[in-house]
Amino acid sequence: FMLVGVVAVSAQTVGQKAGAMIDQGVEQTVEAKEKVQKELEESLDSTKSKIAELKKKAKSATSSVKADLDSQIENLEKDQKKIENNLKQMKKSTGKAWAEIKEGASKALDQLKISYEKAKNEFQSKTDSKN
Repeated sequence: FMLVGVVAVSAQTVGQKAGAMIDQGVEQTVEAKEKVQKELEESLDSTKSKIAELKKKAKSATSSVKADLDSQIENLEKDQKKIENNLKQMKKSTGKAWAEIKEGASKALDQLKISYEKAKNEFQSKTDSKN
């Protein structure tokens, strides 16, 4: 009879510990998701600032350089808006959908950075060759 009581108590204790571990795992997952989202948002904000700076510089460029750069900036801003929408979706998503959106947003942000660098370098080379 005593052995049955010990087993019942042990099972209850294991169940409580398992529940606590699951709660802790969920909390860590939420924290990890929030951290990833924050990093993506900060990276996007940094890139947005760089695009805004490039836009200011474009205003003082010659007309042919300005027209080309304005077109590139317009494309950068469209991509930027798509990423912002992805980040909004990420906040609402869970599980597999969150992971897919995260991957897409990360790739899109990487591409945005590459496109920005390309536009910046083209602008610099065109303005340097004029001087």
